[in-house]
Order: sequence, then structure tokens, then C-alpha cells
Amino acid sequence: MCSSKIVVKSRWGADDTWAIVTFLIMIPCTTFIFLAIANGFGSVLKLAQAKDLTGVMKNIFMFQLLFMCGLTAAKTSILFFYLRIFPDEKFRLLVWITIAFNTGSTLILVVIFFTKGRIIEFFRAAENSSIPINSYMTAIKINLVHCVVSFTVDVWMLILPMTQIYNLGLRTEKKMRVMAMFGVGLCLTTVSLVRTILQAKVVNKLVETGK
Repeated sequence: MCSSKIVVKSRWGADDTWAIVTFLIMIPCTTFIFLAIANGFGSVLKLAQAKDLTGVMKNIFMFQLLFMCGLTAAKTSILFFYLRIFPDEKFRLLVWITIAFNTGSTLILVVIFFTKGRIIEFFRAAENSSIPINSYMTAIKINLVHCVVSFTVDVWMLILPMTQIYNLGLRTEKKMRVMAMFGVGLCLTTVSLVRTILQAKVVNKLVETGK
């Protein structure tokens, strides 16, 4: 991305800065998910044989925390991109409100994640101690709330640019191409929906089994 900026000599914007922030967050995020996999995450056999799930749960929750921040940074980058290409004042106000909501909701959920979710308490637990899975229930529910909020913002961000396409003064053919470009966001929204459904199933399963 940086090299493309140099080649085309386009102005560096806030959207580019937040794209870099997203990349920097996703590096440790990816590291923690690989550590979780190494500890048995995704393997029924390894998890069934494990006497203590504390290690894998710690890695998962660190991944979730960084993933929350990474998603927020990515959405912020896209929203600043909207501000760059769309001049309508009312639209820009909506984008700024969306940025505020996206950032504020993430900050609130992260604070709740560390307080009500008792993540710090779990991280300080002795390595040899075995923490029951139901102790993580609150943190898992908080993550479900984040999934719902994230999906809602994804849908809203998909709708936002579509309202401006017909104000760009483009021919019908080009308008359709631009709409198709923004339609790529539909794939991301679908992924967000699947994530929300899977997280809801995890919560329901834990509630039913009482484990």
C-alpha cells in the first residue's frame, strides 16, 4: 500500500494511516490464534485430552481483544475513505457519527471485557490451576455482543456509500461498476454474520451443557 502511494504520488490520508494501524494490530492477533491452535484450539482430540484449558483460553481471549481493535481500525480506515471521496455535508456528518459510534462502542466493550469479563484475573491465575470453562461465560457473552454490534456497523457501512452513488454524476454503466466495488463489502458483512451465528451457538451450547 505504501509503495502504491509512492508510485501514483497520491496524497496520504487518514484512511491510509488507519490501514497501517490495522495491519500492525493484526500481526499479534494472528500470532495469538496460531498459539491457540498449537495448544489444541480447533482439535476436538487435543481439547478432550487436555487437563487444563487455561492456556488455550488465554490465547483465544487475547486474539478476541486484538480482533476487536483490529476490526475497529479497519472500519475507521474505510469510513475515512468515505470522507475522502464523498463531499456531501449531510453524508459526511453521518460518517463522523458512525466513526464515533464505532470507536466508542469498541472502547466500552474492551473496558467491560477486562472488568466484568474478569480477563485480567484469569491471566494472573497460576499456570497449574484449572479454570472451569463456565468461568469464561461472561467474557464469551461480551464477545457475542461485539459480534452483533460489529455486524450492525457492517450493514450500516454497506448502506452508506450506496446512498451517494447516484450523486457522483456518473453514467449508468460506471455507476453500476462503482456499486459493484462497494458490493465487495457484502462479503465482509456475510462473514460477520456467520461469526455472530457461530458465537451465539457457542453461548447456547455452554448454557445447555452447563460446562
